[in-house]
Amino acid sequence: MTTRSALLDANFLIAETDATDALHASSVALRRALVEHDVHVIILDVVVAETVSVLARRATEGRRRASFRDLLDAFVEQVPAERMSWVGQEMRRCYDAVIDDVRDSGGRRNFNDALMVQICHRANVGAIVSFDVDFDNVDDLVRLSSPAAVAKWIKKQG
Repeated sequence: MTTRSALLDANFLIAETDATDALHASSVALRRALVEHDVHVIILDVVVAETVSVLARRATEGRRRASFRDLLDAFVEQVPAERMSWVGQEMRRCYDAVIDDVRDSGGRRNFNDALMVQICHRANVGAIVSFDVDFDNVDDLVRLSSPAAVAKWIKKQG
């Protein structure tokens, strides 16, 4: 991967998909900045699974106005299967490191987040697009949570 590659976190994809999400406007602005700076985005299958699960949970809890079918259709249109990176075998290879990270973080970093960290390190991906501050404490990984953060990261790349 290039240093201009960034992994997308579920909270970013959820906010971008669900117009009622408190971070929707921020995610839309962040997406524009990623496109403007030609950042290659990586979407993991496990992140898609988490995103769909949260959207479904919100639908059953009644916390969103749009129908679940509409949300799901919009998400699938935005992230078709051919745009995903399938990491099943990679998960197997880094399982122990993921468990160690979850343990070392005292549970603050969940399994999927720890897996994303491991994949970033193994694939030389320099950033993660996320609103989760727990990624701020990861060595050699920059959290992109705003257009300003994207611009700063790109400028630092040279």
